[in-house]
Amino acid sequence: MFQPITLTWGLLCLLTVTAAQAQPPLVRSRRVTVAASPTGPFPEVRVAAGVKTSIVLDAPIDKDSVQVGVARVRVVDAGEHSLIFEPQGVPPGGDKEPWVLRVRYTDGASPEWAAFELVTHPTEVDLQVDAVRPKLTLAACQEQLGAAPARCEPGRAEVWVLADRLGGHPAQAEPLDVN
Repeated sequence: MFQPITLTWGLLCLLTVTAAQAQPPLVRSRRVTVAASPTGPFPEVRVAAGVKTSIVLDAPIDKDSVQVGVARVRVVDAGEHSLIFEPQGVPPGGDKEPWVLRVRYTDGASPEWAAFELVTHPTEVDLQVDAVRPKLTLAACQEQLGAAPARCEPGRAEVWVLADRLGGHPAQAEPLDVN
């Protein structure tokens, strides 16, 4: 009498464990902040072999600047503000080196590059990641503003000379006789 019940419980436990292992990973969408430093730490993007992941960035990117450290990640599409990629074969995580995906922004703001560490997670896969640059502090804004004149093109010096000549006096327009 006890044996059929024990056998039933054993089969039920075995089916539960098998079903739990066969479950696909949880997919999600989330927001990350791009690293302010080119050396990291970089935000993690959780990936799985054969699953496409998209990264939507908050500024335009250079499509030709996409860099992936390994050949086992295929870039499916690079748009004006987005990347779609898919790991092939062996997923990252078994390698000693982390897989890093990098792309350069085109707007000249800081940071110039966005970098992401591609990792596997046993229960989660990122289908979409919204990536934003870190907010600038007041000191960083003042530093960039102070460096702006040095970044001006040398050919634009005549604009500053003209501004100095005007000396704060308004320019006056006169009618032009075209006859």
